[in-house]
Order: sequence, then structure tokens, then C-alpha cells
Amino acid sequence: MRTKRKFRQKGRTSLKNVMERELKSDKYNFDSDTGLLVHKVKQHKGTFYTSLSGDYHVVRESIFYGIGLMYVNPEKNAPIVSKMIRQVCALEDYDENSRTYGVWPLYMEEPVQTRERPDWNWSDFCAKGLLQFIIDYSGYFEAGLIDEVKHAVVCAARAIKKRDVNPSYTNISVMGSYVTLAAGEYLGDSEMTEYAKGRFKKLFCYNMLNGCVSEYNSPTYTIEALTDLSLIRKHIHDEEIREMTDLLLDMQWKYTMEHFCAENKQWTGPHSRCYETIQGKRLLSFLQVGLGERFRIIEDGDFEPEPMWVQSGMEIPEQYIAYAAVRGIKSFMRHTVLNDEIYVQASMWRNGCRSIGSFSFCDFWTQRRPVIAYWGGEAFPRYMRLRLMHDDFDFTSGLLKTVQAGNLVIGSAVLCNDHGDRHFNLDPICHKQISAEYIALRFEIGGRDILKDFEGTEENENGIVLVFRDVLIPIRIGRRAFGDSCPEVKIDKYGQMITVDVVWHSSEQAENVTLEDGKKAFTAFGTGIYSVNEREKLYDTFGRISETQEAITFDSGYSVHTVEYPETIGSYKDNVRHLKSAEKHCVKPSRHVWRVPSREDFGEA
Repeated sequence: MRTKRKFRQKGRTSLKNVMERELKSDKYNFDSDTGLLVHKVKQHKGTFYTSLSGDYHVVRESIFYGIGLMYVNPEKNAPIVSKMIRQVCALEDYDENSRTYGVWPLYMEEPVQTRERPDWNWSDFCAKGLLQFIIDYSGYFEAGLIDEVKHAVVCAARAIKKRDVNPSYTNISVMGSYVTLAAGEYLGDSEMTEYAKGRFKKLFCYNMLNGCVSEYNSPTYTIEALTDLSLIRKHIHDEEIREMTDLLLDMQWKYTMEHFCAENKQWTGPHSRCYETIQGKRLLSFLQVGLGERFRIIEDGDFEPEPMWVQSGMEIPEQYIAYAAVRGIKSFMRHTVLNDEIYVQASMWRNGCRSIGSFSFCDFWTQRRPVIAYWGGEAFPRYMRLRLMHDDFDFTSGLLKTVQAGNLVIGSAVLCNDHGDRHFNLDPICHKQISAEYIALRFEIGGRDILKDFEGTEENENGIVLVFRDVLIPIRIGRRAFGDSCPEVKIDKYGQMITVDVVWHSSEQAENVTLEDGKKAFTAFGTGIYSVNEREKLYDTFGRISETQEAITFDSGYSVHTVEYPETIGSYKDNVRHLKSAEKHCVKPSRHVWRVPSREDFGEA
């Protein structure tokens, strides 16, 4: 019988010691005068919540830092943390008549009341952190300080209740549930408890009846959701809530581990929200906390746990641990995701280190990875992703429709004129017009030293094949138009990337581009990932792709896969209506009808 590898092998350091080392690293720049951390703020085109640029004191991260200090040595660090707590509490908006009541600023230097666009989520994030001092560490602080924390949490919980986010906003829905549940239980607020339990039941039913969460397979926000569900499991004593939490944790861990690739240590796609296409130490560190002493996937020197992870007591269920170690997995998965009342199919094909995933319908917001492929080993992971570029930023009003059959994805990119430029609601398009030098559908291939493995291209009537040392990436560019022109296809190399662009618009300086109703804007395509030994199969497969004026079709010989699409620009709602009217895209939910378990389910009379 194979024995399990242990976390604390000879020479391994304890989790507490690793956390202590992390808190002394350069990423935590502590200012003892204020009791807060200092971060460098960089402005870029996607910044909506702050106008600052430079070194400033951060609020949320300081709270989490304080939790880490208490975790490693509460007796020693309580005086330092006390100063931090007082500073943080003073920064919350306590004015019940203010629109930002119960909300914190991102930075000490930028009061939340002054922001046109405050980040409302800071009520959830900051209160979640402050609750740890009440629940697990209250004995280390004077009673007056704990009273301040309780008042701050009460104000935040009221703001969270007033906002009452939809269960489709997965991570904030879970986080706000934890804050309100804990505020109700530990502060003796029966009215808040009643609200929180109703909210959590709604969250539970929404996700379980649809078989998965809306923020599907997000490397960033699945981590947040799993952390906060673990906190609910750890701190909330209501039996019914705990039973529901166990089922949600099981579902989320299952999806997470099924998408983890042991060969290249990547989180395979597609991703509803993602900040880093190549996942690094953060993903592995998170999983290592969940694995504990049962299996090692990261070395001590690279292990960088975060305070809220270790505080949560998270644990990957035993039945999913094998995904962290097993190589050579072959699979094809489909899940149905409910997003804004639209059923979207999430598909993922995998064969060892090679994978490709896709959403059947998605916008091109910068956080999306609607078509994403991975390959390569742990030292040199590679990727291919599909983007729609507006100059140097992802164009949110670009829409994608696809069908995936194994390792082949066919689809079409189109435009709408009212879904936002850089963000779908924070950056609206005015008068159906944008200023642009460049608009292009982009197939982006990247990864460390990717150019060393690039051997060139093969071209025929079925498209372009990018040839690498270990894989073939075919790209078929089919029917396409932008206005009255037929976009050219351009291949470039720069940095650590190779790009294949379908250029919809290009000018030497910014020009006004009108996204008028009825204007043509579309590109039909096919792509996939194949081993270098599959050239014949690749060309045969792509030879069976055909197109009509309103659809692209792949005939596998066993089934026919079709993507129907409008050629012209319309509204977002028009595109959704078109999606719903096309039966092949009306994906029904898998309807895993889960229910709140009864005591009988657990052998209790």
C-alpha cells in the first residue's frame, strides 16, 4: 500500500514558522508610526476605485497582516495589532446618513466619503478580518478595543445587509454571508442572524440547484470563496448552516482539484475571472495550506501562505487530494453555469499536460479567459488565450460564442455597442462610439521562453498551424468582416508572446469608431491543441469545419456542432435574445437537485 507523503518531512518547517517568515518578507512594508502597511499604487487604464499613484497606507491588507501576527505569536504581537485595529476602525464611515456608511477606504490617505466610486466590497473584506480579533483573539486585547471592533463590524454588517448582493456574485455573496452570520451569532443580534441565515440558504439553493457557482473556476475568487466557506465552517455553530456549508465546500473543492494539472501546476480553464494567466506560487501555496501535511506540492522556499488562509482552517477533502499528484489524466468535462439568467456551458478537455477550455457565451472583459489552452511542464508552462483588443486593453463589448468538441473549439467573435469599454458597468460606451487606433481579435500564445520552442507556421486552405517543439496550435480564420472590409490576419512576435491578430481596425492615430446598429463586425474561427504526432488528425478535423452566412459548423461524423451568430452589431440584450433563441445554445442546467440535508441523512433520529 502506497504511503502518503507528509508535509512536515525531515527539514520541513511548520506552517506557523512559514507564516512568520512570510510576515518578515518585503511584501509586508509595515509603518510602525501609523500601524498600517504601505503599498505602491500604480495607475493604469483599468483603475476605477482610486485616483492615487505612489506609496500609500492600505486598509484591508493591514488587517490581514494583523491576523497573521496574531496567528504566529499573539502575546508578543498584540500591542502592534492594537494600534492597527484603532487606526482601521477610525477610517470606517460611521455616519448612518452617509451613502458610504459601514464602508472603508482602500487607502488611509483617500477617505471613502470623497470617492465617487467607493469599493463597496471593503465592508465585507475588512469586517471579515476584524471578526477574527473578536472570535479567536479577544482575550489578548483590552475590552474597550474589542468594543470598537464590535461597533465597526455592526456598521459593516448593516451596510452588507442593505446592499444584499445577488448569489451570482459568488465570492462577495459568500463573504457577506460569513460577516452577517458571525455578527449575528457573536454580537447577539437576532435580527442580523435571521437575515444572514435566509441569505445563506438562498446562496446555497442558487448554487446547488444549478450545479455550480457563477464565478466559475476563478483562480482568484474561488480562493476567496473557499476561504470564507471554511471560516463559516470553523466559526458558525448553527447545525443547518454547517451542513449546507459542507456541501458547498465539497462542490467548490471538487471543481478546483478537477481543474488542477499536476504536470504543469496550472489551473486549467475556462476562467470566469482571472488576473494572472500563468498561475505561480500563490495557487500552489493556497493548495498547500489545504493539503496540510498530507501531500507536498511546493517547496518551503516558495511556500507563501496568506494570513486568511491559515486562519480559516481550510482542508481539501480526502477524496480530491489525488488530483494534486496524479499525472496523465484524460478527461472531458462540461458544467452548466448560470450567469445573469443565461445558461452558459463551460467545457474543459485535458490529456496530460495539454488542456483547452471554453465558455459557450462570454464577453471579453479583461478578467475573462473564455478560451484558454495550457501545455508544457512545471518549469515552462505555456498558454494560448483568445482576446478582443481595443488598443492595449481588452474590449468588454466584444462577445464570444463557441462550441467545444474534445480539443477543438469553433466559434465567432462579435460586437455589441452597450456593454462597456474596459468594464461592463464602470466604463460605459457613450453614443455607441469609441476612440481607437487598433481593434483586433487576438490569439495570444505566451509563457516563459516560448519563442525558444516556436518552430514556425504551416499554412493551407484550412488556416494557420503554429508549430512548437511539443504541440501544434491550429488557428482557422473563417468568414470575417468589419464594416465593408475584410480584416487582414497578422502574426507578430514580441516579448514573451506570439500573437495572431485578426485586425478589425487600424490607424496611425486614434479615430472615432462608430458601433452603429447593423454594422458588420464578426470573425468566425476554429482552434485547438494537438500533439506534434497528430498532424494528420488535425488537418482532417479542420477540413470538416464549414461555414454559412450565419453559422460555423463542425461535423465530427458522429455529431454536428454549430455556432450561430449575428454578423452585425446590436445591443447586449439583442445578443442574449439571439443566444436564447438558438436551441443549440440553450444549454439546460445539469440540475443536480441538492437539498438541505436532514438529521436523518446523518443517522440521527
